[in-house]
Amino acid sequence: KPELRDWALGEILVAEARAGLRAEAMETAGRIGDPRLIIVALRDIAEAQAASGRSEEALAAVDIIPDPAKRADALAAIASIQMRRGDADHARATANRLLQVLTTVPDALARVSFQTRVAVILARAGEAPAAADILAKAEAFARARVDAGNRGVALRHVANALAEMEQLPQAMTVLSDVTDESNRTPVLITTATQQARAGDAAAALATADTIEAVRYRAVVLGRIAVAQAEKGDVDAADGTLKMALAAIDKIKFPFARSYALSRVALSMAGIGKLPKAKSKSSALFNEAVDMADRIDDNRLRAPALWSIAAEQARAGDEAGAKFSRERAEQATAEIKSTLTQVWMFSEIATEHAVVGENDAGWSAFNQGLQVALRIDNAWGRARAFGKLAATLVELVDPGKGIPAKTW
Repeated sequence: KPELRDWALGEILVAEARAGLRAEAMETAGRIGDPRLIIVALRDIAEAQAASGRSEEALAAVDIIPDPAKRADALAAIASIQMRRGDADHARATANRLLQVLTTVPDALARVSFQTRVAVILARAGEAPAAADILAKAEAFARARVDAGNRGVALRHVANALAEMEQLPQAMTVLSDVTDESNRTPVLITTATQQARAGDAAAALATADTIEAVRYRAVVLGRIAVAQAEKGDVDAADGTLKMALAAIDKIKFPFARSYALSRVALSMAGIGKLPKAKSKSSALFNEAVDMADRIDDNRLRAPALWSIAAEQARAGDEAGAKFSRERAEQATAEIKSTLTQVWMFSEIATEHAVVGENDAGWSAFNQGLQVALRIDNAWGRARAFGKLAATLVELVDPGKGIPAKTW
């Protein structure tokens, strides 16, 4: 089917672009029949080139994208990648280029979203006054020009950007004008996370307590616990983890509960590897594995167990890591989709490569390769090898285009 072929070609062109084969990637894009997927392909090419440090080539690919909103979205993604690579100068230039494109974006809500993304990028690039000015204009535009039905979403973007920029009182002031809980929750998550990172655990816990969605509250409590442990207060972290577990017990829906379990288990393992938690390390890792075993969805259970095993290896607990890897292998075998397995191993390989764990990265890659070799469906096989090709480039030259971990 043409649409399946187009999808597979999209995976292949990302690998080509990541490897610096721009001409080949553009030729592959030309073989895609669906115009919508061509636009997506151009963005993928641009992002892959940015991740490889080829900023000029990335921007050249963006210039071909005909839709202004899609072009703006690609520029925002490129600027974020440049910041992760530590290339603040190019990130500033790309962000300013995005501001110029915004005048051609017709949708008011989209313009606010892009303005707030630019503000965060500029703030991280050391342009705090410019970022503050853009956010002030974005807020005024949201209040005056965005229709009432979307105004809460627009103000959420502004508040979340303020929270990401650690302007927490201002973020909460803007948030006070947002009533819909689904729009309030992302800002509260960001705020609590920033408070925890800044060492204000009491404020972070108070903010987390206002999150009505229990699964997100549990995840945030896990993040706060990690921050407490990193600051040296392991006993407080233990108490916060207990609060997270109590919150998980209140979650009704299976997938939501599985998601929360996976995140809190990873937080627990992240604490277990810390030197300050050495005396409790074994108990934390064992509980993390037990939590992961309670995850109903294999697609969440398997990567959680692989990640716990990696944390145990970093802590020097090779016996524990071996046990967790065996559990991870069992959970992986229970994932019905071989393509999902390939994707999982590719992501694991990339995460290891970014932090310099070459042996672990190649091991995960080879596991994904063995799964791909068993795929006899042409479409699935093409997509799997396209993904693995892109992963192979990242193993050789990981750069900093993909964050190793976000929490």
